[in-house]
Amino acid sequence: DVSISDYVADVRASTPSNGAERAVPDQTEVRSGLAHLSHRLAVAESACLAAARKDLERLRQSRMLQDLKAPIQDRHMLLDSMERRMAEALRSQIKTRRVAMAGLSAGLDAMSPLKVLGRGYAIASAEDGVVSSVAQAAVGETLNVMLADGVLHCAVTEKEERTWQ
Repeated sequence: DVSISDYVADVRASTPSNGAERAVPDQTEVRSGLAHLSHRLAVAESACLAAARKDLERLRQSRMLQDLKAPIQDRHMLLDSMERRMAEALRSQIKTRRVAMAGLSAGLDAMSPLKVLGRGYAIASAEDGVVSSVAQAAVGETLNVMLADGVLHCAVTEKEERTWQ
């Protein structure tokens, strides 16, 4: 519900014809404004079309549209690269663990009873097992003393307790 009073402000005119001139816009000004707006619209439309053409040309020349297999080939190359890196990491892990295992093996070998005997140590045993204390042997008892190259069968003739420090 719009009335003419919503568009017309209180303007005083000296004559009715002067009032009509003031109330009705000048056709020359209206035509000039419309021509200016029409020109601006044409310029904006041209710019919009040029940008759209540029985007369309960029898309038309894109690798994705030139070669439809390109994304698959790209993923295949990525997978190949990842596979090579994983294989190299695995080889590196295996090498590191082999070195660690060789060190552990050497340590274990150095602690083997035969290697200990080879360094001049001996293992004394009686009928009931290994003798590791003077208190476990009795005078007159026969002990077997294992060395690197054989066994000595010895008789205990005397005992002497000692603390080694």
